[in-house]
Amino acid sequence: MQIICTFASEKNKLLREMNNKIITYSLLAYIRNNSNEDTIKGSLDIFVPLVKRAIAKLSSKGINKGKNISEIKPYIDDEYGLDFPIPVLDTIFKKIAEQVNTEDKTNFVINNDKSFTFFEYIFDDYEEFISNRESEIKKVQRLFLNFKEVSSKGDVIDSNSIFEFIEKSKYNLSKYLSKKEDYIEKDYTIEAEFIEYFRKLGASYYEIIKDIYLGSIISCYIEYKPDIKRSNKKVELLLDTNFIMGLLDLNTKESTQTCSTVVKIAKNSGYILSVLEDTLQETTNLLRNKAENFDKSFLTKRVNPEDVFNACERRSLTRIDLEKIADNISSEIEKYGIKVVKTGYNNGVIERGEDYKKLRKIRETEISALHDAKALHYVKERRQGRKIKEFQEVNCWFVNNSSSDSAYIYGNKKGVQPEIIKADDLLNILWLSNPSIVKDFSSNDLSDIGLSSSISLTLSQNLPKSKMIRELEENIYKYANDVISDEDIVNVSKRITSRQLDIEEMNKLAEKENKEEFINRLNKEAKIQKDKEAEMQNFFNSVIERLDLETQKTLNIRNEKDEEIAQKNNIINRQAIEIKELRERERQDYIDKKIRKWKNNSIWYFVISVAVLLLILIIALYINQWKIDSTGLYLKNNFVMTILLSIILFVINYFTAKICYDRHFNHSNIKSFKENIKLPEKLK
Repeated sequence: MQIICTFASEKNKLLREMNNKIITYSLLAYIRNNSNEDTIKGSLDIFVPLVKRAIAKLSSKGINKGKNISEIKPYIDDEYGLDFPIPVLDTIFKKIAEQVNTEDKTNFVINNDKSFTFFEYIFDDYEEFISNRESEIKKVQRLFLNFKEVSSKGDVIDSNSIFEFIEKSKYNLSKYLSKKEDYIEKDYTIEAEFIEYFRKLGASYYEIIKDIYLGSIISCYIEYKPDIKRSNKKVELLLDTNFIMGLLDLNTKESTQTCSTVVKIAKNSGYILSVLEDTLQETTNLLRNKAENFDKSFLTKRVNPEDVFNACERRSLTRIDLEKIADNISSEIEKYGIKVVKTGYNNGVIERGEDYKKLRKIRETEISALHDAKALHYVKERRQGRKIKEFQEVNCWFVNNSSSDSAYIYGNKKGVQPEIIKADDLLNILWLSNPSIVKDFSSNDLSDIGLSSSISLTLSQNLPKSKMIRELEENIYKYANDVISDEDIVNVSKRITSRQLDIEEMNKLAEKENKEEFINRLNKEAKIQKDKEAEMQNFFNSVIERLDLETQKTLNIRNEKDEEIAQKNNIINRQAIEIKELRERERQDYIDKKIRKWKNNSIWYFVISVAVLLLILIIALYINQWKIDSTGLYLKNNFVMTILLSIILFVINYFTAKICYDRHFNHSNIKSFKENIKLPEKLK
């Protein structure tokens, strides 16, 4: 029982960590898409709001100091499901201190010994977004579980979360950026089918998934310090056949965008673009073969979305168009500034090498294995046989755009940069190095390309070998071309793609030359797929409708709460206004009282001065028996009295009278006094 409980507890912990990461990825994408260049100046600036939020949460719990940053690192890591390196947190802490500290007040103290103190701190900028996104993510997960249930039809599928698949691209990048090798590859077919289903629908759920993907890529910033300028003048990109096909727009639209963007960035960064002469020959042979089988491509282009025939249909290209492209490969390549490399390698020497022996096991033909072995040999020569550990130190890459993972996996050695890199991985790293390097290449484009590549890579692993597909295609053309509809062919192709139809069994059935049985089996498989899709469509319509109702219900509850809060806030605001007005009146009364007292004092100064003057005159009159002439003569001859009168008259004329005038009639003086009145604390 204890073991079961421990297992359940560990599983819940992993699910919680995954949920935290997914929310974090969404938040990072939101910050990135809603910030300007002034806000996000450096690669780590995007993480500042996350750490601010964590600090605010700690502050609300009464935790506001520590002896070292490492004390709160576990909390921040757990909150976001990321591993923040101490130096990264140190940098972010300093950025926060610069933002929140002012000349008048210090809110955040970081000492030289890494001890810290932050005073009462509030940061709730993204709480509403996080709350909404949590609800949306739960819906996506529920949709996925429903999708899995409908698709599996009782089969056991080891898949609990759609988000593991989305995060896979991050781990692919980690192999290059941080040399992590702890990611276990799984079969993500059901996840890829789920995302592809909603991608075609153009549903809002796909936008949520795109944000999560983008955020996972952005999270690589904390483990990667790009220094692309160190070596960008020396980097050579050796382009594979499938890359050239993408560049010529003979693959998917996403593939073409990937390849053309990589080329644009590479040229702007001073990279060298090259292609082996053997690669051009392989490309030419491929295109001529496709042209030769142009009229028999009805199944191939349905089964494999990355096939040349799909691009031809999308672009309305004919057989003649393909032949023209094949005949003019060299001139097409020149347009992109790609140099053609003549190696002069001896085929026998290459075939005796380890690379060829390993590649022969995973490539369909000897020719393709030999071609890739030559490319790897060229890259190793350019690297001068060095085992390079850091991505930014690599001076030559073999850039692959294949939907197959076999060649990509080959050559990965722990702690050493491989010779091969996928085009979309390279694009992600270049984007991380400088997100604004291509202004017309948005983060939305990056997400689309990355997800499409992951989907294609996953689904292509389920496809039968092209030889078997061509064989079935020939059999359909031979036995059922006139009786099976295009719609049925599409449905049959979907059965093949999803591994629901054994293509080898179908070919064996055709070998018996039993036309009727072969056609019946095709029709049966087409109907099964049609019924399955109708069932799935109906099911998802009901599920989405239910989720929409739940969403509306949640929105109604939230609106009611918001309205209630708004009413309370109105009352509070009214009370606050009343208090403010009362305080303002009290403040004004206090000021008016001070001014009146100030003015009245000036009158008293004048009155006292005049009173003293009158008192002296009265005394003088009394001494001279109230005779005015005698009094005048007395004042004139009495030196003391003369001086005293002069002083009093001077004070009245130049002081008391002026003070009285300034305080009553000089408006600038009155204003100055008013501004300098010190208010009591309760009135401030």
